[in-house]
Amino acid sequence: MPVGLAALGACVKEGFNNVEKLALRRYRKGGASRRVVHWEFANIEPYLRAGTADETSSAVIRRVETAVDTASLI
Repeated sequence: MPVGLAALGACVKEGFNNVEKLALRRYRKGGASRRVVHWEFANIEPYLRAGTADETSSAVIRRVETAVDTASLI
């Protein structure tokens, strides 16, 4: 099952329109508000590489972590 479909319920519940935003909140250990996650995602989105169809949730979090690290260096 694709990770986007598997996480659909959690995305809707938390107010996110994609799985990367959910992964960003989980990467931030759930301490960030929804508005902060949306703002931070806008900043890291240019550095976020595309996912694959068979990607796991931990792989999405690693992609988000890499984008956060890259954005903080620039």
